[in-house]
Amino acid sequence: MLRAFRAGKIGWAEYRRRYLAGLDRPEALAALAEVRALARRGPVTLLCGCPDEARCHRALLREYLLD
Repeated sequence: MLRAFRAGKIGWAEYRRRYLAGLDRPEALAALAEVRALARRGPVTLLCGCPDEARCHRALLREYLLD
């Protein structure tokens, strides 16, 4: 999915939709539970190599976690 986005095969809206839908999968929910547990103990920093933070899965994940 990320490759398709970076190659211009899908736009940001489609990438966003697919990414957020993927967060509802059982393995993602388990990982998110771990992140939330860590966040209860202190700040959590999300890192990656995307050049544009506004169009990055970090921003989507942050939005999802804060919702």
